[in-house]
Amino acid sequence: MKLKEFLTSKVFMKHFLASVALAFAMIIFALLILRFYTRHGEAYPVPNLYGLSEDEYSRILDKADLNFKVVDSTYNAMIKPGGVVDQVPKAGHKVKRNRVIYLTLNALGPEIVHMPRVIDISFRQAVVQLETAGLLPGQITYEPSEYQNLVLKARLNGKEISEGEPVTKGTFIDLVLGSGEGGDNTNLPDLRGLTLAQAREALSQATLNVGT
Repeated sequence: MKLKEFLTSKVFMKHFLASVALAFAMIIFALLILRFYTRHGEAYPVPNLYGLSEDEYSRILDKADLNFKVVDSTYNAMIKPGGVVDQVPKAGHKVKRNRVIYLTLNALGPEIVHMPRVIDISFRQAVVQLETAGLLPGQITYEPSEYQNLVLKARLNGKEISEGEPVTKGTFIDLVLGSGEGGDNTNLPDLRGLTLAQAREALSQATLNVGT
């Protein structure tokens, strides 16, 4: 039988149509299996876990068919120890079942850092050192000194604090600066519309203190 006759024969057309039908059926079956496996279209909002303890958030996530993984810890005085400080994805974000929710928990106590070296360096250098260590510049006072804005002393609660001493992270460290001989004035920054933290930083950069 010639090729042209074979391609137009009933036997060839029968097998060709059967092959096409089988391939089409396999594609449909694969799509259905994939749809079922990925649970296409099934997405549910992530519950709000902020501030919840392990017993509370694990129970809620288990009920929602979601898993969790603790990836970090920080300290927040407003939340009970071990409570959720942050979550990814955020509350309300829609996810599928059995997805992992990544949690940041509140530490059992505030983090302790070591006092950096701030003596005998400029005020701006001292601020960088404090912020790098997780501390903040507090009240600024002046004492007679040949060098203006050179840090002479560092104080915590009225007492001098030395390099290397343990301090709670986020603590305000008061600095005593040299007054210099010139007694130059400084420009008052515009604080309107700023938060308290932003205002503190702006005043600190201008070597000024926060009042009432």
